[in-house]
Amino acid sequence: MPELTNTFSWSRSRDNTFQECRRRYFFQYYGAWGGWEADAPAES
Repeated sequence: MPELTNTFSWSRSRDNTFQECRRRYFFQYYGAWGGWEADAPAES
């Protein structure tokens, strides 16, 4: 299975989230990345 990568993309829903709350945007799209890994930090 190929390795997953978190690549940049943009959409209307991402823009709406970004405009409403930048902190929510970060955690929704980037801060939680890798949270499924066994050794992931609790914040993910």
